[in-house]
This record gives sequence, C-alpha cells and structure tokens, in this order.
Amino acid sequence: MAQRFGAEDHEGLNRSIGATISLSAVISILTVILSQVAMAPVLRAMNTPEEIIGGAFTYLRIMFAGIPIIMAYNVLASILRALGDSKTPLYAMVIASILNIGLDLLFVMVFHWGIAGAVIATVIAQLFAALYCLRAVLHVKVIHLKKEYFRLNPEIAKRLLGLGTVAAQNVIIAVGGMVVQSVVNRYGTLFVAGFTATNKLYGILEIAAVSFGYAVTTYVGQNLGAGLLDRVK
Repeated sequence: MAQRFGAEDHEGLNRSIGATISLSAVISILTVILSQVAMAPVLRAMNTPEEIIGGAFTYLRIMFAGIPIIMAYNVLASILRALGDSKTPLYAMVIASILNIGLDLLFVMVFHWGIAGAVIATVIAQLFAALYCLRAVLHVKVIHLKKEYFRLNPEIAKRLLGLGTVAAQNVIIAVGGMVVQSVVNRYGTLFVAGFTATNKLYGILEIAAVSFGYAVTTYVGQNLGAGLLDRVK
C-alpha cells in the first residue's frame, strides 16, 4: 500500500487495500477456527496447571473469538500508516488502553466477572480502536473502494503475502515463548504469575523497536514506490 501511494498509483492503492481486507478476512476466520480446535491440546502440551487451566480456557475462547476485531484494527491502522498517518493509530491505542483499564476495573472489581471480565474489556477496547481507525480511513480522499477490488487477484495476493512473510519472525518468537512458558508452567501458579507480570514489562521495553519498524516500513515503502532508492539508503 505504501509503495502504491508513493508511486501516486491511486487505483493500485485501492486494489491493494481491497485485497488486503479480503485476505485478512479469510485469514482471521481460519485462525478463529484453528485456534478454537487447537486450544485444548496446546494448553495440555504446555503443562498448564490444573488449578488455572479452566481460567485459561475461558480467556482464550473469548480472545480467539475476537481475532477478527484485532485483525480489523491492524489492517485499518496499517492503511493509515501506509499513507503517512501514524498519529491516528497511536491516538486509537492510547484511548483504547485507558478504556481497557477502566473496563477491567468495572468488570472485575464491580461486576465480579473475573477472567472473563478482563478479556471482554480487552476485546471491547480493541473494537473501539478499530472503529476509531475506520472513521479516519473513511475520511481519506484517495480511498475509493469498488466491489471488484475485493476480489482476490492472484498477482496482488501473491505480492501481499510475499511482503507479509516477515511475520514469520513473530511466529518463531511466539513459538519460542510458548516453549519457555511450558517450562515455567511445571513450577506452579506462582511462577506463572511472575512470568506473566514480567512479560508485561517486556512489552513496554519492546515498544521503541516495534515503533521504529513501523516507521521504516512506511518510509521505505513510499520511497520505493516513488523510485527514490537513494533516499531509502
């Protein structure tokens, strides 16, 4: 999308957006189905303690059902970033984070919904972020989507999937994290709680690197599209 925008190829941009939305919809549906089926055997394989496995099932069932919402935010935020708007996704996540905290307190401490309340709060916050970005995307003048743009053109789909293979790095990291988690799980719920709390801190420390990656992706994409290879270097 950033390459088409940089090349001022607005039709190509819109075709890329349509194909991205269609691909993401298919992938999110398949992921929901696969995750619901694989959840039980994977949790067992990870040595999840019996005293918390019920809560883990509850959390994952709801979170996995919300994958299309999370995917929607990621797609919409990516569209905005590709066009040079990195502020709107940031604002969306800041407000969503505050909303998430507020709903956590309401659902868990007031309504006493427990783990289900915490994950429902997260999904609602993600929904808000997606809708916030959708509102911004609908106001972008260069975006004019037609029905035929949502049809999966093999050439565009292949290119999009090729650019997306970098996500394999995240898959490898995630699988590695699951292996570590399975070892931690053997030591009981106290270790699990400590490991989980530490991962929250790690998420904060990771923000700078992730943000830099988003910035470089957009910058390089737009300049490649414009043919400004020296500027990229």
